[in-house]
Amino acid sequence: MEKSGGYQELALIGIRRRGVPLAQRIAQAMRGIDGVEVPVGTLDITLYRDDLSKVAPQAVLQSSDIAFAWTG
Repeated sequence: MEKSGGYQELALIGIRRRGVPLAQRIAQAMRGIDGVEVPVGTLDITLYRDDLSKVAPQAVLQSSDIAFAWTG
């Protein structure tokens, strides 16, 4: 972040399951170090998994939640 110019356009998106807690922990650490609030979103990629048939007989979809602008 020091090389990229700061936090103004930074956001974290965690992939559902293990990526979401990781993104939240990173955001929490950044808040503790610099006091900066970094938005965190979640993304469900269930239908795009290459091992979907091995995971479960029926896909269980959860919603994605990205409550901030991510274009540009």
